[in-house]
Amino acid sequence: MKRVIILWLLLFCLITTGTAIKVFGVTLDGFDFPVGIPDYVSQTKTISYTKWWLCQDFLEYVKDDCSTINSPPNGTHLGEDWNLGSGDHDVGKPVYAIANGKVIRSGSYGSGWGNVVMIKHDLLPWDKENYEYVVSLYAHLGDNRQVSTDDYVRRGQVIGFIGSRSENGGYSPHLHLELRSDKIATRFGKDTYRGCGYLNDALCNITDSTGWLDPSDFIEAHRPSPIPLSGDWDNDGIDTTGFFTPGTTCGEECQAQGGSAEPPKFSLDNGAPIEFGQAGDYPIIGDWDNNGYDNIGLFRLIRNRARFYLDTNNDGGLADYRIGFPHLQDLPIVGDWDGLNGDDLGGYDALTSTFYLYTLNYQAETITFYKSIQFGDSTKRDYPVIGDWDNDIKDDLGVFRARFPNNSTNTFFLAKGQTTETDHSYEMGKVGDMPVIGDWFPSDGNDNIGLYDPATGEFFLEPNIPSFANPDATAISDIIKRAESDNRFKSAIAESFGKNLNWLPEWELRWMDFNFSWGRIVRIYHATNKSDSSRRGTIFWDPDIGDWTSWESVYSLDQQAKRDMINESKNDFRFGDYIPGTFGKNLDWSAEWELRWMDFSFYGNRVVRIYHATKKTDSSVRYTIFWDPDVHSWTDWIKVK
Repeated sequence: MKRVIILWLLLFCLITTGTAIKVFGVTLDGFDFPVGIPDYVSQTKTISYTKWWLCQDFLEYVKDDCSTINSPPNGTHLGEDWNLGSGDHDVGKPVYAIANGKVIRSGSYGSGWGNVVMIKHDLLPWDKENYEYVVSLYAHLGDNRQVSTDDYVRRGQVIGFIGSRSENGGYSPHLHLELRSDKIATRFGKDTYRGCGYLNDALCNITDSTGWLDPSDFIEAHRPSPIPLSGDWDNDGIDTTGFFTPGTTCGEECQAQGGSAEPPKFSLDNGAPIEFGQAGDYPIIGDWDNNGYDNIGLFRLIRNRARFYLDTNNDGGLADYRIGFPHLQDLPIVGDWDGLNGDDLGGYDALTSTFYLYTLNYQAETITFYKSIQFGDSTKRDYPVIGDWDNDIKDDLGVFRARFPNNSTNTFFLAKGQTTETDHSYEMGKVGDMPVIGDWFPSDGNDNIGLYDPATGEFFLEPNIPSFANPDATAISDIIKRAESDNRFKSAIAESFGKNLNWLPEWELRWMDFNFSWGRIVRIYHATNKSDSSRRGTIFWDPDIGDWTSWESVYSLDQQAKRDMINESKNDFRFGDYIPGTFGKNLDWSAEWELRWMDFSFYGNRVVRIYHATKKTDSSVRYTIFWDPDVHSWTDWIKVK
């Protein structure tokens, strides 16, 4: 397995740490505290009229003045009591959802509880907890609850207000917050179990706290943290990594203290952060306009509406296009389902293991149902992964099955051709790792698997997994890309495909005919080198000029240079991996030569730059060289074969 230690380690250290998570059914980007100040509030027993404070902590029992009684006469508290000031001072103060989720109860429980809101937050499988979801309970609210049962809510959304004694069950005004795991449903038969707020209460007779969690401890361990991304940001044929930093929330009390909310930020490769979206949004990446550049996007769920927000030029700010989505409980996915017009949208219903694929017309802001496919195992908490595993232009399906807590290993299950059957499975990584997908190697056309370790900030990328050799599919992909680069082919229909594998001693020839509406047929030819399948090119007879076009390599000179330098690094065991963002070039290096370079990790925690020279008049003439720190001299110029 290749080990890629990305220069995001510094960025990672500057951002709140913790496991990046999202949910089955509702995308989740972390947890905040419920009182408008998303950061931790110290558990002080001192009454404050400017900051929220905890009168009664989890598993405490206290007097009315909030002094602790070590031997509780009636029981132990199963939540936290949040106060602002004393008496009725906090009546009417807003209460905020601690995370994205779905409301499973909004109503009155009467005496002892008053108005209650309960929200379910399902954790993804790489979260290290030994339960699959948590339920947050907000009690003693006023009658003017802001959400209804079955609503979807966002982190930081107002769900209600602190109630008066006449509304909240007869208590001195405060927020009673509980956090419960899925073990509550196992113990009591349902997630909306009422409870009594304390152990050993005569009404409930609960004798142990199994299933209840310390709210502040859990929130502190699951704060919003960076989410890994990958994409081809510069149209060079190589996917590189990035991060999405979730937005921050800032409620009434936060604003009163001079705070403000921060929008989410996309950090692509080593570029400047791009501000786009709101707290609670989840990132997506795709080539929306089919121009070879991947762009940012967001998925947003609120109340009974789901929507994608697309940015077609990575400039952030307001979305360029907004597309509604009918599957509210699905995890958002992106892929080119039909091989036409760029990436499309979809969702994965983890409860039924069903992929729902929709083709996208981004300019019309519409989607059209394409197909649904069942793949995966709903009992294993599978997570969707999308990639073109076999380089046939169309993206394929897969799932990532995390090791903990239900499975013995981390495993990728991949299917070619958007089918229901697994073609290959790959075990990889450890507990807590998150899946990433990308084309890590220049111009091979296949997407590959990888993992991100949020504990260390490291990416582990596999440039050769999966490896589904399909030279015909590769040729078709290259030919169609050549056609798409010429506006005259937009009205043409691809028809017959043929090949001659013995065209020349060193070359295979394939071709595809394109039929134009006015009766003209144009054949695009494709040549593949038998000893090096990465050397591929296309050509066709141009009827408008009555001559052949030039042979066009399937990759640009930048891609070619990157590939050469990566291959050179593989020939020396001391080299590690390419450091994203360090590719550079000087096209006027000399009268006859262009110069390009890339930095690589090197044995002994060093960085070494490999240089690449391309002859301007003949791009097949190429050389590499680097300064060898072990001998303190330049290597010889090595000709690329």
